[in-house]
Formats: sequence, structure tokens, C-alpha cells
Amino acid sequence: MSKQKRVFTEKLSGFFAPRLLLVLVALFFVSTVTLSVFLILGRDNDTGTELVAIVNGEKIYRDDLTSALYARSGQEILEQLINRVLFEQEAKKLGLEVGEDKLEQEIQRFIDYNFQGSKDDFYQLLEFYDIDLEQFFDDTRFKLLASELIIAKYPISDEESKEFFMQYRYLFEEPEQVEARHIVVESLEEAEAILEMLMAGDDFAELAGKYSIDPSNKDLGGELGFFSRDMMTQSFSDAAFALEIGEISEPVATYFGYHIIQVTNRKAGGEVEYDDISDEVKRTMVESMLEEMIPYVISELRVEAEIEYILQP
Repeated sequence: MSKQKRVFTEKLSGFFAPRLLLVLVALFFVSTVTLSVFLILGRDNDTGTELVAIVNGEKIYRDDLTSALYARSGQEILEQLINRVLFEQEAKKLGLEVGEDKLEQEIQRFIDYNFQGSKDDFYQLLEFYDIDLEQFFDDTRFKLLASELIIAKYPISDEESKEFFMQYRYLFEEPEQVEARHIVVESLEEAEAILEMLMAGDDFAELAGKYSIDPSNKDLGGELGFFSRDMMTQSFSDAAFALEIGEISEPVATYFGYHIIQVTNRKAGGEVEYDDISDEVKRTMVESMLEEMIPYVISELRVEAEIEYILQP
């Protein structure tokens, strides 16, 4: 794993980032890449003679590619496509849609929650998991549509959401946070030398730009934004949360190198009341049920649907 990926992964050590990612991209629906491949199944036979490769003079045609793809996993992909269409049809019947404004708000909520609003870190996440941006938006739109569909078909009562809130209250409480910046280098000797320069009055941001091996923020003066304890590795969090505002740490060792940390601000944690966040509680409750509820909804829709299979493996 490259240094860039290792340093970036440090920011994904909390619970929600990988969990939300799985909800968004691995729930149930077909990816954009898969869709683009199997769209050829719906084209006219006239295009089936299109040449796709030549091997030592022997030609391979689109029909050969289509047949091979369908034989390997075509039936499974077709069933997923059918499920997707059923969801779209049911949502349309109920007057549900996810507009661009709502989609952008959800994407921004994801970025704000997991990356303190940093779109650069968000794009690094997509690159790290090899996810196409259009695919991510498409999967997010369907996740929102699935949530709305489940809420419409199986409304959540206030009593149920309050019970969920009491059981998982810690998920909604504001944790204590610090705002910090860091310089990370490969060796303890380098870290100690940088600490000496800082103690002598050198500028933190300039040293970060010159020496830090964290490409995600070195050009931003090493700024990490606000984070809670569970968003960083334990040794890093322990050191950061022990500092006063303006104080600079001794070198802190993690798997990624040796860090010099400076805390620039703090936010105290606090409890929240159900009435203030009732909509967020219901949304979180639905998201927690999506993986379980989607197959149930699909089975109901399939019972009522008329599905005719034209292409057979």
C-alpha cells in the first residue's frame, strides 16, 4: 500500500466511514459499470456483428462477448436489473423521486460527516476504493429512493423511533472534538528535528508543506479539521486530546510514521434531545434497516409483478 493510501486510511479508522460506504455502494443495486456492460443485451441483433477484437487473425464479435458475459453471471445481473426496475416503478407509483437538490444534500452530508467537509478527501476515498463518481452518485440516489420507499410503505411511528433513539443514543450525541494540524514524517529523528525548529519559532504550516508525507493536507499547512476520538488511530487521538489549544506534541508514533500535532481549537461534547433530531433518528433507523428490508420489499413486488424472460442463458 502506498504512503498516500496509508495516510488517508488513517482518517477512515472510525466506525461510520466504511459502514456508510458499504451501505452506499454494496447494498443491492447494480453498479454503473455492470449496467453499461449488460446494456448491450437490449440492443438490436444488427449490432451483434460488431467486431470487438482480433487474435492472430481470428475475429471476436460482440455476440461472442455478450454470450460469454451472460453465461458467466448474466442471470444474476438480469435479476438485479429487474429488481431495480421494480423499485423504480413502485417509487413512481407512490409519487416518490430524488431530485438533484436532495441528492447533493446527501452527498454533502456524507462529506461533512466523514471528512469534515473536505471534498479532496472524499475524492481520495473514491480513488482508494476504485469507485466511479457517477456510480457513487447513482448508488446514493437509489439508497435515498429505497429509504423513501420503505418509509412510505412501512411508516415508522414516533414510539418506535424514540425506542431506537434511547437504545442508540450515543450515535446521536455530539462527541468532544478537537481541531488540529500535523506534520508526519518517516523517522523519529526527522520528527525531533522538526520539533526543534517549531520550538525555535519556525512556522508550522511552512514546515508541513516542506516535510510532511501526508499528501492530503501538507499543502494546507497540515490541517486536519475537527475530529472526535474514534476518527483517528488511538495513539494519535490520545496525544491530540491531551493537548491544550496552541500546544504542540512530542513525536507520536503510528503505523504511518511519526507525527507532530498541534491543537488549534476544541469543541465540548453534549447530549441531544429526541425532539430536536427526530427526523435524523428516523432516517438513521431506516438506513440501519435497508439491508434487511430491501429483499423483503423486492419479494413483495415480485409477487405482484408480471415478468417475462426473453433472453435465456
